[in-house]
Amino acid sequence: MNQTGVSVTTAEEESKETLQSILAALSDGRNFKLEAGAGAGKTHSLVDTLRHILINRRRFLPRQGQRVACITYTNVARNEIIRRTDGSPHIFAETIHGFLWEIISPFRKSLLHEIPHLSGWDRILEGQVSLEACDISYDLGFRGIHENTVRLHHDDIPALAIRLFVNQKFRDLVSDRFPIILVDEYQDTPSGLAEVMIGEHALSSFGSSYGFFGDHWQQIYDKTCGSIDHLPVALIQKRANWRSSQAVVDVLNHMRPELPQAAVSDAEPGSVTVYHTNSWTGPRGTHSKKGQIPDDVLKETLRWITEDRLNRQKSWDADGHPKVLMLTHSSIASELGFINIDRSFSRNEDFVRKNDDVVAFLLDVVEPCCDFFNSKQYGPMFDLLKRSRPRMVQRSDKTGWTDLFKTINTARAKGTVGEVLDILLQQKYFSLPQSVTNRHRN
Repeated sequence: MNQTGVSVTTAEEESKETLQSILAALSDGRNFKLEAGAGAGKTHSLVDTLRHILINRRRFLPRQGQRVACITYTNVARNEIIRRTDGSPHIFAETIHGFLWEIISPFRKSLLHEIPHLSGWDRILEGQVSLEACDISYDLGFRGIHENTVRLHHDDIPALAIRLFVNQKFRDLVSDRFPIILVDEYQDTPSGLAEVMIGEHALSSFGSSYGFFGDHWQQIYDKTCGSIDHLPVALIQKRANWRSSQAVVDVLNHMRPELPQAAVSDAEPGSVTVYHTNSWTGPRGTHSKKGQIPDDVLKETLRWITEDRLNRQKSWDADGHPKVLMLTHSSIASELGFINIDRSFSRNEDFVRKNDDVVAFLLDVVEPCCDFFNSKQYGPMFDLLKRSRPRMVQRSDKTGWTDLFKTINTARAKGTVGEVLDILLQQKYFSLPQSVTNRHRN
C-alpha cells in the first residue's frame, strides 16, 4: 500500500493481472473498458492482448478468415500496432474511419438510402431525384456528386455507420468477420457510435466482443463520446504510472482521486512547479484560441520559463535541455512555423490525424522518402514509392532521380506546400495516389 492508498505489488504483476481480466472478459463474450491514466501503459496492455489472442487464435477466432479488429485514431498508432504484432494477417489494424469504411462500403444500396438523411447533404442533393444508380467514393474526403459518383466527407462515415449498426443483421455480419473489436483511445469515438456498436446485447455472448482502451480525461475532440460509464461494460482499471516521477503522480492523484495512480518502484522523486498567466492583462485570443495569450507573449513566457528551469537545474533530459509539452495544436503549429495551418482546414482532425489525403501523402511518403534519399538509403525509398525496381536504362535516368529530389528538397526548405505539390505532379518518375491527383484536377 503506497502513500496514495493504492494497493500495488509491482507494475509487472499489475500488467499480468490486467491481461488476465481482459482475457477473462473476452472468453466470456463480455465487453470491457480498460480505464487508465497517462503513463499507465494502455497501449502495452492492448498489444499484450493482441499477442495472446494470436497465440490462442483457434480459441478466440474459431472460424477461418476471422480477424481481430484494432481501431486506432491516427495512422501512426495504426502502423505501430502493425509493427508490434509483426503484421499478422489475423489482425485488422486501421483508423476509425478506415475500419468503418471497410465494414459499410459493401452495402452500397443501404448507404445511398441513408445519405439524404445526413446533415449537410440537403443543399448538395437539391433537385436530385434519385441516387440509386450512383456509385460511392470515399477517396477525396469531401462531399459532392461528380460524374454519377457520390463522394463522402470524413464526417459522413461515422454517421452512416451509426445508421447501419442499428440493424441487428448488420451487426451480425460484422461480428462474423470480427468477433473481437478493440478500440484504442475510446474516449474520442464519435458520439453515438459505441452505443450502436454494442447494441442491445451488451453483456451477452451475442455479436462481437468489444474492448475499449483509454481515459475519458484525455478526450481531445468535440462530438465524441468521452466517458462511456452509461454503457454496460466491465470496468478494468490500471493504476501503475510508468512515465512520471513520484511528485507528478502525487499531483495527478490530487486532481483525480477517483482513479489513483502509483509511481513504479524505481521512479525518481521529482518536483512540480506551476506557472500560470492569470496576471496577464493584455489581449487574449478569441474563437479557437479563446482565452489564450498571444503567440509572441507565449514564446516569451516559454523563454523565461526555460531560463528559470535552467536556474533551478531541474527536469533535464539526456541532452541537458528542458522537456516541453504543448497541449494545443495551434501552439505546436506556431512553434514549428506553421501558424496558419489550422486556418487552412475546417477540422483539426484533417491534418492532425492525417485524414486529408494530401497531408497523409506528404507526411507518410514524401518526407520519409526525402530522408531516405538524403541518407542514400535508396532501397527503402523505392519501396515506399512502390518502385522497388526502378527502370534505369541510361545514365540520365539516375541523374533525373537525383535532380528530382534535389528540387524537392529545395522546395521543402524554402518554398510552399503548393510548390512541392507542383513539382510532384509534374515529375514522371513515380505515380501519386489518385486521391492527390484528383484533388489537383478539382
